[in-house]
Amino acid sequence: WEKIQQVDLLQQNVSELQLENVALKSKVAVEKEWSDRDTLVASLQDEVASQKQLVQQEIHARELTQKELERVTQKLVDKSSQDLSEINQLNDQVEQLRVMTAQCARLKGEARQ
Repeated sequence: WEKIQQVDLLQQNVSELQLENVALKSKVAVEKEWSDRDTLVASLQDEVASQKQLVQQEIHARELTQKELERVTQKLVDKSSQDLSEINQLNDQVEQLRVMTAQCARLKGEARQ
């Protein structure tokens, strides 16, 4: 009778250990899943940080491009203004030459008479 009680007690202990084993396996699986999620979150955070850095670099590059565009545009405006001024001076000189040519022709005409 005592042996039966010992066997029953052992069977009960085995059943309890099996339940604990299932619970521990479940706990380990949950911890592994959380660890995997933590790893994924860290990886995504790294990717976000990397993308932010790339965006900042792109913004900086665009700002530099914009400044260069403004500089070149101003240079072209200045050059165009200078060219226009030179064209106006040349037009004035051409007009002066026309007047002088007309005067010379008139003087020659008068001299012939």
